[in-house]
Amino acid sequence: MEHVIKYVRNHNPLIHHLTNQVVMNMSANGLIAFGASPVMAKSKKEARDMASAADGVLINIGTLTEDELDSMILAGQTANDKGIPVLLDPVGVAATPFRQEAIKRILTEVKPTVIKGNAGEMAYLANIPWAVKGVDSVGAVMLVRLLRKWREFMT
Repeated sequence: MEHVIKYVRNHNPLIHHLTNQVVMNMSANGLIAFGASPVMAKSKKEARDMASAADGVLINIGTLTEDELDSMILAGQTANDKGIPVLLDPVGVAATPFRQEAIKRILTEVKPTVIKGNAGEMAYLANIPWAVKGVDSVGAVMLVRLLRKWREFMT
């Protein structure tokens, strides 16, 4: 881990955030404290240019709008084309049909390098029934089943 911290502090990577309004400030301050540079840019007019200049792209659907979805896809595709890592956070994906369709579209059009989510979000993506309430997982945690399903999904 120490080599990662040194690398980030020596290279000051630019991370393009297409993220939700709830965590935007915390994400920016966390990256700055770690030694990276955040940029929060959601406009379709600059999504490709900003992703091209970035060292990483974060797509977080926590407070998703239709216009932002298009920007996320443009930025993700640009990052894919340039070999730039894309982190996808499918916040509350199981909560509404809009989020479900958005994630289907993102996963069809963008190839994320990493998918980060809570148990309910990951279970939804692996097609495992799981109780959710908004963006939170509810009920018994069947992590072993979830991990096995993810291993199958990833191979």
